[in-house]
Amino acid sequence: MIVLTPRPLLQMMEYSIPSEKVDILSDESLFVIGILSLILHLSTKKTLEETSKAVLFNTSIISMVNTIVSAASLKGPALVEHDEGTSTGETLIFVLLLHYFAVKR
Repeated sequence: MIVLTPRPLLQMMEYSIPSEKVDILSDESLFVIGILSLILHLSTKKTLEETSKAVLFNTSIISMVNTIVSAASLKGPALVEHDEGTSTGETLIFVLLLHYFAVKR
């Protein structure tokens, strides 16, 4: 059984999330979200289960996902102009992938 502690990843996530304009994240934050999504994806195959629990129950990640989705929802029809080529669209894609794997888990 592989045991990976997500503490460094979670600390990096908390450090790299800006306090204002949270709907646009840095490349480092998106990289960490990608790793967390991979951890959740691997947990569906019964690996990294304890690590995935730490990711799923982290309040700062839950808050970040909620804030980003709410900020995107406020854009309403204007969100159509924010595809994967824009920073808002890129951030939303990564966060929605994280959410998808969390729900699938």
